[in-house]
Amino acid sequence: MISRLEELLGPDAVETPAPGSPWANLDGFEPEAVVHPATEEETAALLRKASEHGWLLVPSGRGHALGRGPALKGVKIVLALDRMREVTYEEPEDLVISAQAGLPVEEIRERAGKHGLRLALEPPMGEKATAGGLAALGRSGSSRARDGRVRDHVLGVRALLSDGTLFSAGGRVVKNVAGYDLVRPLVGSRGTLAVLTEVTYKLRPLPPMDRTWILESGAALEEILSLGKALVEMGLEPAALGAWGSPSSGSLGIRLSGEEEDVLARRNRLPCSLPGRPGEWIEREETGLLPFEVLPWEALDEGREILLRFALPPSALEGFLSLLPGESVFFVDLATGRGEAAVPRESYPVLRKQAASSRGFCVVEGGPPTARGLEAALARPEGPERNLALALKKALDPAGILSPGRLD
Repeated sequence: MISRLEELLGPDAVETPAPGSPWANLDGFEPEAVVHPATEEETAALLRKASEHGWLLVPSGRGHALGRGPALKGVKIVLALDRMREVTYEEPEDLVISAQAGLPVEEIRERAGKHGLRLALEPPMGEKATAGGLAALGRSGSSRARDGRVRDHVLGVRALLSDGTLFSAGGRVVKNVAGYDLVRPLVGSRGTLAVLTEVTYKLRPLPPMDRTWILESGAALEEILSLGKALVEMGLEPAALGAWGSPSSGSLGIRLSGEEEDVLARRNRLPCSLPGRPGEWIEREETGLLPFEVLPWEALDEGREILLRFALPPSALEGFLSLLPGESVFFVDLATGRGEAAVPRESYPVLRKQAASSRGFCVVEGGPPTARGLEAALARPEGPERNLALALKKALDPAGILSPGRLD
């Protein structure tokens, strides 16, 4: 296989995974090769060859998110798009930028910032994200309540089917869809349906003022959630409102943006502290809650076995989070009810059942491959959304070579 890949792409575009690299071990499987095509044409040629020979592969940017979601199975090739990193279209007046899949998101931010614009997406571990990886993973971060989902920011894509067929979906203007909108299922599909080669993002103006304040009180979860609920009911219209920590010691953060006078007026309405507890709101030099969103992921290296991703109605958060074991580490977006928690493996069935009873969901997002197979072991029920995903998978990837295991 290596010789065929080198003949197809050139020896400098093919490597064996180096020990310690993010591609060295994919859920217990050792890929035979990491390939770095430089163009869309080379990527299409690779896919045609892989489809012909049944080579299982997974698309990747920098490799930092390959351990998230259901475990991969039997991957032979990592399709790294890191050499495809050009800005293909940029029109600040129209609030639009198009970039190849491998362009780091930070470069999009820098280019947008020069024009007083921003890419209003702040996914966890976003400093390592690429234009294609951000769309494929579909994680928007704690500003979701204000700025919306990733799919709300993706205007169009260019992508390749598993047989190398190139297609486009959406476009470079806000209203561009007639018929079925294929962009929506591709965003968040984690490389299971097609290989994204270019993504067009909608930009937004930078707010005149954007500030974050943190209340580190060490209070118990119940008190933190009570104050968070009060802040929501005060009508402060936060750009983000999050709580994090452990069940016995939590913190709260709020992000406000808009005109300076309005932001400061809302800031002055914040309660000084939790009743009967010391503490005050501390303004952060760094905007946003991103450093706290990654705490559950980091906790996996400290003995917690699995990372859970959950979403519930905000009113059901207290009942769900009260079931977290004492050693858990969590972050929750109080405005949308979405969050992550690093927990012991045995706590997952109870949390999953509680989320389902509250009309939400709780899935294993990270951890050992055996733990990330818990979803299948608990007999995930069939439903119209999953049936549609499987039908799309069969139609777009009939050879079944893209990101095997992700939809099991």
